[in-house]
Amino acid sequence: GENIMHAIQFIVQPDVNRPRAETLTTMKKVAEIWKKSGSNKTTVATMTGGLYGAMSVVAYFDDVAHAGICRKKVNENPEISKILDDSTGEVLFENSYSEVITFE
Repeated sequence: GENIMHAIQFIVQPDVNRPRAETLTTMKKVAEIWKKSGSNKTTVATMTGGLYGAMSVVAYFDDVAHAGICRKKVNENPEISKILDDSTGEVLFENSYSEVITFE
């Protein structure tokens, strides 16, 4: 069936001076924080194509209001501050998707 929802994507270019595995571990932590903060689901991916080598976290929500509630919880989580203070990469983009339609 068709399911319309909202999503937020973070694209990170790993720091070349740090192990890629470290960045991937950080991305997984970020995804877990978003999930624990109430997102419906999260995904982590290594990208190819134009952003080859970048990594992505996507968090999915019922709608924009749901995303806002979860973002507030994420922002209040002390673990996010630790991750931002010891960054393993540069956030290239934060993309929001207002209509995510899934066909399964």
